[in-house]
Amino acid sequence: MKVFWKKISLIAIVAFLIPGCQLSAIHSEMQSAATTVWQTDLRNSSHNWDDLHTPAFFQATRQIAFGSSAELVVAKDSGPFAKPNEVHGFVLDARNGKILREAHWTSGSWPFLFATSNGKYAVVTEAGMTVYSQGLQSAIATGSHTADKVSPDGRYLSASESIPGHGVTIFIDAETLKPNGTQFQDIYVWSIADNRVAYSAFRGEKGVVLVKDILKQIPEYETDCRDVRPNFITSDLLALLGCERLDVVSLTSGKTFTSPLKGADAFFAASSCDAIHCNRR
Repeated sequence: MKVFWKKISLIAIVAFLIPGCQLSAIHSEMQSAATTVWQTDLRNSSHNWDDLHTPAFFQATRQIAFGSSAELVVAKDSGPFAKPNEVHGFVLDARNGKILREAHWTSGSWPFLFATSNGKYAVVTEAGMTVYSQGLQSAIATGSHTADKVSPDGRYLSASESIPGHGVTIFIDAETLKPNGTQFQDIYVWSIADNRVAYSAFRGEKGVVLVKDILKQIPEYETDCRDVRPNFITSDLLALLGCERLDVVSLTSGKTFTSPLKGADAFFAASSCDAIHCNRR
């Protein structure tokens, strides 16, 4: 299941089936077209998104997270120049879009939100990060790092840091919010999974998707799209977005699926860990 934003004010749930994976009961038939299941408008007198405060895609796609196939959380912040940046979290029923609960916290930088592997949520705060229980009921852990990515299984977060002359991506345990020792240096990372990162490069008129693993060498994948954005679905499957299409590629068996995205500047938003059941290594 994926979620796309419509000017950040309307939340549309879109079911999209990827061969090799099984989606939960919302959609059981094999199909390559996206289908809108429900749509919810979160605007009211207190929370009114407008064109001047609509976040960019890279931020918006990190302000929605499925804790499970039953619920998702949408974050609305005060804006990039607000001091302090107050964040409002809406807990929605994933079946019908009904608001189940609301919560508040303050972000010191980007108001990012991530779902962990067991239905909790990690949010960026003034002091770093906080892990909240299911439904944003209570805070249960804190950490000093500021994460900007999450693995598809929700077990790991990553943060970008600088050391003299280098940029470093560090992996963080999503439950404890402590670094686990995995690091990658001088790579512009698009997506993370267990002990690996995905990034892209150019080779003439071709685009190249590269995966770096701390344990073994991973074969690269060449595509005719130079503007490709790789996103891990599992540790083996990658969703490649760019050039108005979606390609799903297995690191072991190559391309498994493709679908046009005509006229769409598509970014991967969110999926639930238990709604998509795929083989994990």
